[in-house]
Amino acid sequence: MTKPIGNLLSDLRDGTDIEHRLVEKHPLLVPLLAPTLSLEQYSQAIAAFTGFFATLEPRMQEISADIEFPDYRYQPRLPLLLEDRAALPGCAVTPCTLTPEYSSVDEFIGTLYVLEGATQGGRVIAPLLQHRLALHESAGARYFNFYRQRSWEKFQIMLEHCQQRYDYRLAVTAARATFINLRSHLDRCLSKKGA
Repeated sequence: MTKPIGNLLSDLRDGTDIEHRLVEKHPLLVPLLAPTLSLEQYSQAIAAFTGFFATLEPRMQEISADIEFPDYRYQPRLPLLLEDRAALPGCAVTPCTLTPEYSSVDEFIGTLYVLEGATQGGRVIAPLLQHRLALHESAGARYFNFYRQRSWEKFQIMLEHCQQRYDYRLAVTAARATFINLRSHLDRCLSKKGA
């Protein structure tokens, strides 16, 4: 069942509010905004994201090609994370054990909502990394500077033009599952850290 133009983005936002907040409050991510952020804490967050995207991205571009909108294609984050890791103190990457299976582009849209929306955190986090750890777009903070590529804005425009093609219930369910999978992965990384 599709929704009228203008509703899918708000459905995704409203339908994932609780899961989104739980991810934002995760103990591995909270230090990113703290004045006491250490290089080790930042490295642990980057390692966690690396494990998550390494599992998530293999099919992302392939499925993205099925989106019938010429100005939007998913851009991989894993290469940025790997470059950041190379510039940071060594930190073990915990592989994500939750491999997504997309049976439709509708589900993929829900996952994209989470990933593209996450880039907006860089608007706040990137300047803090520069100030507190002297990390910037070409040295250790490429992932959090990705927001400059404007992928979130392009994704929103794509939704406005194409959303009547997508089943909003499948999209919201997949977005919620993506947040839950990310939180489970972060929990696993945290438990490995404490082991």
